Amino acid sequence: MMRKGLIAALIIIGMVLSPVSAADWPLFHGDQQRTGFSEEPSDFSARTWYLSIGGIKSSPAIFNKVAYIGSVDGKVYAVNLETGSVVWSYLTGGAVVSSPAVVNGTLYVGSGDGYLYAIDTDTGDLEWKFKTGNRIESSPAVSGGTVYVGSDDCRLYAVDADDGSKKWEFYAGEAVKSSPLVVNGTVYFGSCNGNVYALIRVRREGEVELHNR
Repeated sequence: MMRKGLIAALIIIGMVLSPVSAADWPLFHGDQQRTGFSEEPSDFSARTWYLSIGGIKSSPAIFNKVAYIGSVDGKVYAVNLETGSVVWSYLTGGAVVSSPAVVNGTLYVGSGDGYLYAIDTDTGDLEWKFKTGNRIESSPAVSGGTVYVGSDDCRLYAVDADDGSKKWEFYAGEAVKSSPLVVNGTVYFGSCNGNVYALIRVRREGEVELHNR
């Protein structure tokens, strides 16, 4: 029984480390609609590598053969998919459970310190950070120049993607750990109070309409 378990573990490790996808995967579940689907075939490489960067609970984002990975050690890592080498790392103030989103050369990710971070994907330098009232486990959605992210402070935030200024916030009753989805001008997300919300995006600055409450 132990031998079978060991073999299974080795197979799983090989499956995780060996493939290098030909397609980019810049957001949680791949795209704005969270479909988890790519039309491009995978490019399976004969190379394998191993990199120890602490516990990992978030899903990587992949763009231009670089994987962006959050770790419970508080860092976000940019890792070359072909060599396994660390291109850069950025230290936040808490565990990174949120899955990164990579859009237009910027990585957006939440941290256990309650901040939403915007990091330059080329240099690993901080562009801005936005403070919420509690840790962020939600994975950001980016659409129309706005970053949408939930926080354990019971709110969903809409933040300007360029400068990190708050556009609006919505109180959802309990912690928002789910990852928002933006489709046709409506933001969908769930809260720990058991409700699913649909918010029509801002019509005037600071105004949000709740749809189908």
